Amino acid sequence: MKLTILQNEFAKSLSLVSRFVSSRAQLPILGNIKLEATKNRLLVMATNLENSIAVAIGAKVLRPGELAVPAKAISELVGGLGPGTISLTANKEQLEIEGDNFKGKVLGVNTSDFPFVPVKLPPKSMKIEQSIFKGALERTLFAVSSDDTRPVLTGILFMLEKNKLVLASSDGFRLSQVEMDLVKNSLTERLIIPKNALVESGRAFEKENGQIDFLFDKENSQVILGAGDTVLTSRVIEGEFPDFTKIIPSSFRVTVNLEREELLRAVKTSSVFARDSGNIIRLKVENGGVRISSESAKTGSQEAFTEGKIDGDEGLEISFNYRFIEEFLNVASGSEVEIKFNDTTSPGVFLDPKSKNFLHLIMPVRS
Repeated sequence: MKLTILQNEFAKSLSLVSRFVSSRAQLPILGNIKLEATKNRLLVMATNLENSIAVAIGAKVLRPGELAVPAKAISELVGGLGPGTISLTANKEQLEIEGDNFKGKVLGVNTSDFPFVPVKLPPKSMKIEQSIFKGALERTLFAVSSDDTRPVLTGILFMLEKNKLVLASSDGFRLSQVEMDLVKNSLTERLIIPKNALVESGRAFEKENGQIDFLFDKENSQVILGAGDTVLTSRVIEGEFPDFTKIIPSSFRVTVNLEREELLRAVKTSSVFARDSGNIIRLKVENGGVRISSESAKTGSQEAFTEGKIDGDEGLEISFNYRFIEEFLNVASGSEVEIKFNDTTSPGVFLDPKSKNFLHLIMPVRS
C-alpha cells in the first residue's frame, strides 16, 4: 500500500473512527484501525463488534493494499502533524509516514483477523432528510434510559410504517415520540437502535443538508446508516419495546399555553431548592397562569408565577421532576409550549406547537 493524502482529512477521519475502537483484551485486533487503499480513496474502518464505521477519503493511491494499525498511536501521530500532504507506505507490517520535516513508522498487523465492516449500502436503502433525522434524534435521545437492567429502554424504537417513521424513547418516567413522513417507504418494521450508535451518527453525519440512507439488515440483526462518504453500522437491541400508546391520554381536563423561555426560567430557579428535595417542583394551575414552587428543609423555598392561557379546570396542583421539564423545554423549538393535564396521578402531555409531530409525556411525582 502506498498513497499520499491530506493530513487534515486523514486526522479528522481517524478522530471519528477511533471512537468505535474496542479495548477488549481478548480480541486485540479490535484495538486497531483498518486502512484500505483502493483506486482513488482510502477507507478508514473500526469496529467493536456492536457498532462499526467506515469513512472514505480522497487519496492519490500509487499502490493498493491494506493494513491494521493501533488506533491510539496512529490517531495521536497524524493529529500532531502540521497541515499539508503526507505519504503512507505499508512495508510488510509497518506503516511508514512521511510529511514536511517528519518521518515515522507505526507497527501494524495483518488484516486477516479484522472483522467485516460494511463500506457501502445496498441500493434498496430508505432515504431520510438529514435535518429532519437529526431533529428527531434531538427530541428523543434525552429520554432514553441508562438502566442496563432494561435493555429495550436503552435505545430508541424505530417504527417503520407506510410512508412514515415514528421514533419513541422512554426511561419509564417519561416518553418522547416524533413522527416523520417518508417518501416511497413500503417497509413495516419495529427495531430498537442503541443510544450510543445514534449519538455517534450525529457526530459522523455533520452536514445539515442532504440525505441519510437507512437500511435494516434483518438477517444480521443490524441497521446500516450512510451519508456522504461515511457508513455506520449497529446491532439492534433484541426484545419488545413497551406498548407506550396505552399511557397517552386521549382527553384532558385542562390545557395550558405558556411562554417557553419564561417557563424555563421559572423551572431553573425552582431547581435551586428542588435539588435538595428529590428534584420535585409543584405546578398549580390558577387564573391567568401557572404558579411554580419548590422548597427544601435545608435551604428554603420559592415560588414564581408564569402567565399563560388556561383552558379548562383551574386549581389543579401537580408535582414533577424539574429536570424532566427542563430537558423538554431545552429541545422545544417554539416560543410557546402547550401542556395538558387531567389529575395528579395521570401523566402530563407537553407539546411544542411549532413541531406538531413531537409529543412528550412526563409522569407526575406523587407527593
